[in-house]
Amino acid sequence: MRARTGGFRAAAWTATRRPSPSAGVPNPSGFNYDEAPNQYEGSTCCRAATRRGFNQWYQILPYIEQNNIYNLGRDDPPFWPNVANNGGEDDVARQLVKIYYCPSRRGPTGYGDVTFGRCDYAGNAGFYQGEIHEGFGDIPVPPLGRSPRRNERTHENWGDWPGNKGFIVWPGRGAKRTIASIMDGTSNTIAAAEKNLPPSVQGTDGGDNERWNNSGWDEDNVRYHFPPLADTDPRAFATFPDGSAGVHRRYFGSAHDGGLNAVFADGSVHFISFNVDAVAFMRACVADDGQAVNAIGQ
Repeated sequence: MRARTGGFRAAAWTATRRPSPSAGVPNPSGFNYDEAPNQYEGSTCCRAATRRGFNQWYQILPYIEQNNIYNLGRDDPPFWPNVANNGGEDDVARQLVKIYYCPSRRGPTGYGDVTFGRCDYAGNAGFYQGEIHEGFGDIPVPPLGRSPRRNERTHENWGDWPGNKGFIVWPGRGAKRTIASIMDGTSNTIAAAEKNLPPSVQGTDGGDNERWNNSGWDEDNVRYHFPPLADTDPRAFATFPDGSAGVHRRYFGSAHDGGLNAVFADGSVHFISFNVDAVAFMRACVADDGQAVNAIGQ
């Protein structure tokens, strides 16, 4: 997952700097990441206007022998609002990459009439300030939580907040993750892991409803430090109290009995029990808190 610039591959942009309508006039609404105090969901969502902002699962395709899919992306000019299939986003999304699906959960599957694929894995974006489930008000008490409520597209949750950094960062304002910035050590820091996804909401969940390649800085492709849960755990709310789907859950998990698989920044893969100590798991997600934990998944 190393980039040629010396850093690791970054995650998605949810927009692209200076996108323009077809008339060519810059459209600042396509790159709004400066939410006013107490504002929530006032920033641009939810996918990039160019393939330069496609997420990490697209960016690493040449490194996993999937150049043919990578090359379906194009360097089209960015437009906002989006132009249909700009950058080849739809052409790429229809390609079902087998290794991006956990066989214990589902085979390669496209959803909707457009048959866009999904991904069962998410990058580790570190510590999340705010709710475990968006809209539920469930902010944990410290040290597992912090108030006030923020969404994933605010500075505190971009994966690069000092003392709260993850392995995956939002690169729209220049952030990148290097080996030197993983202060707790690559063998102690989770890079990516399986994401929680209740069976009844596959393809429609708030963290499984976007193109696998162009999902923005979103729970489809990034998760955070909260304790991981099995897909069938009743604490992994599948719907809102009114029965509507689309819950954005911000934690890892899996369809396995007992735990989930995680790849660490040194490239090693470990199975982590769902009974893992919550604080220890948090330490393994945060790359620069000075609290190295070397017993996770060993």
